[in-house]
Formats: sequence, C-alpha cells, structure tokens
Amino acid sequence: MRYCEAHKRRRSFPVPKVVQADLQPFSSYAEGSLAGYTQGKKSERSLLWLATMDGVDGNKLAHRHRWAKGSLQLGQVLFVEMPEAAKWTPADWPTTFDSLDQQVTEWTDNTLSVSSWIESRRKDKPQPFLVILVQSTVAFGFCLAPPIVPGLTALGLVPVIIERVDANWALARDHELSILHSRREQRALLLGCGSLGAPIAELLARAGVGHLSLVDMENFEPENAARHILGYSSVNSSKAIELANRLRQELPNIDVKGHHALASSWLAHRFRPQDFDLIIDCTGESAVRCLLSLLVRQQLAGVDIAHAWMEPFCAAAHLVYLMTGDQWPADDPADTLVNVAHWPDDVRVRLPACGAGFHPYGMSDVWQAAGFCAERLLAHLDGEIDVSTVWSWMRGTAYFDSLHVAAQPGPLVPPTKNKFESVSVERIYSELIGGQPQA
Repeated sequence: MRYCEAHKRRRSFPVPKVVQADLQPFSSYAEGSLAGYTQGKKSERSLLWLATMDGVDGNKLAHRHRWAKGSLQLGQVLFVEMPEAAKWTPADWPTTFDSLDQQVTEWTDNTLSVSSWIESRRKDKPQPFLVILVQSTVAFGFCLAPPIVPGLTALGLVPVIIERVDANWALARDHELSILHSRREQRALLLGCGSLGAPIAELLARAGVGHLSLVDMENFEPENAARHILGYSSVNSSKAIELANRLRQELPNIDVKGHHALASSWLAHRFRPQDFDLIIDCTGESAVRCLLSLLVRQQLAGVDIAHAWMEPFCAAAHLVYLMTGDQWPADDPADTLVNVAHWPDDVRVRLPACGAGFHPYGMSDVWQAAGFCAERLLAHLDGEIDVSTVWSWMRGTAYFDSLHVAAQPGPLVPPTKNKFESVSVERIYSELIGGQPQA
C-alpha cells in the first residue's frame, strides 16, 4: 500500500482514489469491464474504478451499492492468475509496461500478451485500462497510463491498491468458503418483517444466505423506529420491500425480494414449494403456525419450517425448527408446551385506538432474541443438526420479578440474582410434543 501511494504521488496520470474488484473464480486469465467515475470540468479527478468480470455490469453494480458518483467512463480490465510459487515482493514488481507484459506472457504460457490485448480492445475514444494480478486470494493492480508521446513512448504503469468487493471476501474474508458457498444456495422464505423478523433476515443475509423472500403486510410507521432496523426514511413504506431494498444495497450478490402481502394470502396464492428450502415464520401469530401445519400435509413436502417468536417483554424467545416429515400440531401448543411462563390474558400497553397495544421491550432485548434464533437457523442450514428441535432462551426469575405483572415463571426459568442473567435450553421436538419435555 505504501508502494502504491508513493507511485501515485509521482504520477501526473489521474489515478483513481479507489479501485475495487468483484473477483470471481477464473483460470489463467479473464477479461472484464471497468466502470469509472470522474469529477471535474474536464473529468480530471477520478473517484472510483470498479472492475468486474464478463457477465457482470459494473455500472449497475455501482448504482446498486450507491458507489456511482460523478460521470461514467467505461474501460477494460484484464485479470491474470499468478502462480502460487511466483515470487512477489516490491523488488520483483514490474516498474514498466514492458516488464509487466513479459511477466504476464510467462505466467500464461505465452498465450496472452497485454500489449496485444490492449490493441484488440482499443477504441477511437480514449478509455482506461487496468490489469489485475491475482495470487491465491490477493489482488495487485496496475493502471495503464497513456504514453507521454503517442506512438513513440510506451504506456505508463501505475501500481494501485485493489479493494475486493466480492462476496467471498466481504462475507467470509475467504475463510471456510465451503460453508459460505453452501449458504449461498439456500432459499428461505421469511414471513413477518417486524422487530424480530427483520434482524433475523439481516443476520441470515450477512451470514451468506443467498436467496431471501420477505413477506409482510404492514407499512413502517414512526413508532416502529425504536426497535426496528429500518428508520424514518422508510416511514409509510412497505416493511418487506424496504427491508429487501436495504439488504440488496448493503450486501453483495444477494437475491432478495420483498412482498407487501398478508402471509396467509401469499402462501395460498403465490407460494411454490419447489422455490424454497426453508420457511421461517416470524409473525408470532398462532393462525400462521396453524396454517403452515395444515399446508405441510398438502403442499410443503420437502420444505423445512421454523417458527420464531418472543414471549411478552422479551422475557423469552423460542425457535422451533421442524425438519421435513415433522409437523407442528394443529392445536398450536405454543403456550402450553413451549412458552416458559404463564402470562395474564393481556399484558400489552394499551393505545388510544380500538384493540391497539404493544408489548414494551427495547432494541437490545429483541436483538438478543434475533441473534439466538439466527445462530440456530444457520446451524440447521449448515447441516450441523439433523433433528427437529425446540430452542428456548429465557431470562431468570429476577427479570420476571422486575416486570410488575402477574407472570408465573415455569420450571425451566432459572433462579437468578439479577435481571441480566439468562439461559438457553434445547429440547428434542419429538420428546416435547410427546409430552416428555427434556431440558
């Protein structure tokens, strides 16, 4: 990096402030396109170059992630694979175009010449050229500056820092890529994009789950801001669509769709079981759990189902993961077999509107629940767990004592001295539904 910065200061050629590369697997060499963005009356200030391989539109990618600022200038990029054993230190780096051309020709067994590649891609209108050398997972870049005297002097060579923006690097830093690549193939349908469903969706996306469909019938309202990952820029807009837009903008190579619809209606009219590997119900509604239970017998064969919900005041959170073949009982025993406390009929804070109210809890509370659920969802998706399981995270008795409501903690709730202590419990689904819950 110091080497590149030193060369940048000595060059009159307008080297871009940032050079990004969306690297994909390739062998020997690959061609691509360059989307550059400049600023100034004569476009003398180059802000960003984004290098992508053939098949990826760099300008669309830049606009998706809000990198496209300034005037667009298109160019060409050449990706070259370096041998693993190639010595590569500042003393070995090429300092002239001819030395770079010679090295690339050697590494590609005389099948590629940079000079010939440039001539075959040169157009009447000046355009930038970039060569990116990739050794294992590390990329080195060289901008090719126009010759000082066209036709008489060689192209200039300016080393530049390459900032990788591909999913392998952004989501995993090239670590345990087999897990990431498996997650990229997973197709999940998430019902309910509220204070629990929205962070679960984001956590799964940041962990690499590649295909998400989000369904929610509600719009984001100002009072949602205290405990939702969306904010005021989404007021009066669909939660599902706004969340999908956020994930597409903030994360690489994710396929996410938002649907402004009632969960039961969407399942009845638009759901196709072959499109999904997993349904995640975050509505917290008994009616949705019962509907999914009925659909299992009719059209959900081969699709795993997970139910996630919280008890009032976020005193406990639960994830019921049902493998293919297991079915949630139609009478919905969430309150009798899964919930860890007995609650009064209505402990909501009442609002001055017919039937309106809410359970008070903060963002830090619900994010603990979302992290708990997401971690276990990923464990199932990764194949670490192959049995239907009920997971519960719960506060201790001190927390229940602090609520000042007539909640009755059950036998799973641990005795604690302060309200911040909590525990998690794993119960085998078949044993729990069979009437023999095992902690």
